[in-house]
Amino acid sequence: MGKRWLVRGREEAARLGLQHVRFERGDALDRDALLALRPRPNLAVASGFYDWVVEDEVVIRSIRLLHEALEPGGWFAMTHQVANPDLPFLNAVFTDFHHAPLQMKMRETATVHHWLGEAGFAVDDVLADARGYYAVTLARKP
Repeated sequence: MGKRWLVRGREEAARLGLQHVRFERGDALDRDALLALRPRPNLAVASGFYDWVVEDEVVIRSIRLLHEALEPGGWFAMTHQVANPDLPFLNAVFTDFHHAPLQMKMRETATVHHWLGEAGFAVDDVLADARGYYAVTLARKP
């Protein structure tokens, strides 16, 4: 999450008078940093992140780490792309954060939900766009 979104989240929480809301940037791949968060988070958001991670094992590890880091009853909201008709064009034209050719990985919602379940999450809700390109999943740690 970019710094501007953290600032905007804090501003919006203040505007709404929410005093017990905290926004922090986390590294979904750094176990030590996630487990050091105090108090433990009750919500984690991964938006636009997993599409850029090509290795399934890295995504699975991240989901497990987030489950471990969240307090019991915590929520995990994540997005992923199921399809993208412009993927070959995007991969040919754009570069990633390391200036290498862009690589994105589309994943079926059933696969992602399977990973969430294996990590211990219960999928609560899923929203998808009308074309079936994007999905947003809300999962809970029992």
